[in-house]
Amino acid sequence: MGLARTIRRQKQKAAKRQAKKEMTAVVHALASMPDTCSVCAAPFDKKDPVAMQDWQVEVSETEDTKIMCLDCQVMEVENEI
Repeated sequence: MGLARTIRRQKQKAAKRQAKKEMTAVVHALASMPDTCSVCAAPFDKKDPVAMQDWQVEVSETEDTKIMCLDCQVMEVENEI
């Protein structure tokens, strides 16, 4: 019983450490997020809840964080059709 609990506890600790690392990476990416749209340079207000809902945020491991305003999202969808 003691060995199984120890192994289970080690796995939980490892999972917790991994989750913490991933969360730190996401927080860093969001903190370094640009202040303007990556396509049309429209200003982005990080404190406006409406902007937070409407704007699209793209975080990739290889590139910088990109944000896209609602108008550019609509144009992108229209161009794909």
